[in-house]
Amino acid sequence: VKFFNEDIKWVADYRDLWCGNPMFPGCRLIQRLEKIHEVKVLKKADLIISINESLINELKKLHGEKRNYAAVPNGYDEDELPTHKLLHKKKKSGKIKILYAGSILPGLQDPTPLLQALQELAQENKIKPENFSVEFYGDSTALETNKKYADESVQRYIKRRSKVPRPQIMRAEKSADLLLFLGSKPISEELGSTVGVVSGKIFEYMISGTEVLAIGVTDKMLVAEMLIKSGTGRHYGTDVEKIKERIVEGICFGVKKVTPNMKYLNQFRRSLQANAILRAVQGLA
Repeated sequence: VKFFNEDIKWVADYRDLWCGNPMFPGCRLIQRLEKIHEVKVLKKADLIISINESLINELKKLHGEKRNYAAVPNGYDEDELPTHKLLHKKKKSGKIKILYAGSILPGLQDPTPLLQALQELAQENKIKPENFSVEFYGDSTALETNKKYADESVQRYIKRRSKVPRPQIMRAEKSADLLLFLGSKPISEELGSTVGVVSGKIFEYMISGTEVLAIGVTDKMLVAEMLIKSGTGRHYGTDVEKIKERIVEGICFGVKKVTPNMKYLNQFRRSLQANAILRAVQGLA
């Protein structure tokens, strides 16, 4: 007796990895048990989906090359697109506000290069509280264990806000001068790479019309490529001097709003992604 419908397809959708997830390393024993568990659970999945080829390759190492895979990226809802023609394009000078939206995950995201840049700029008398600030919206308790944040000269420039409703934070992103994005790094070197990890936050940033200041993002990361192709920001890795230069440049000459390359960003519309999943399922034998 069969108790299930064979015509129903099971699609396993990984927005993040299960085993090898850099956010939740666990101990060695747990890692081994989770691998066994994941392989067993996914044994009869008809289709395995993840956000890009980099993570698909990670999954192939665990589940085998001969499975059905599809890359369907994270993205954005069309109704969240700003009306770019209404954005203020004129340069502003004399004052800069950097905004960070979301939690800072201890061990995974590190704002130290920015904090060090603030510390040095304050010591060099190149910034003042009346012309520069960084606002963190969301859970920023990780700052409290950061040695640079312990410096009062750094704290003068930082404002910590609570989490706010999505429409409110999106308005705040549009009105900011720069948006801070923190790249991810593996908590353990033995875990999967974060090169292909793409936070959903980056899509919200890229359609905002505000320039993205990406710290902890290297040339090898997919996020760096996305920022370049979308024309929405720059990545600085951990280069404190370059971060300082961008801040001083912004204060002296102002920061223009960016016009995102929608020809590139259109591929990340969720309506297209839903159709891509539907086609992949329909193509299963």
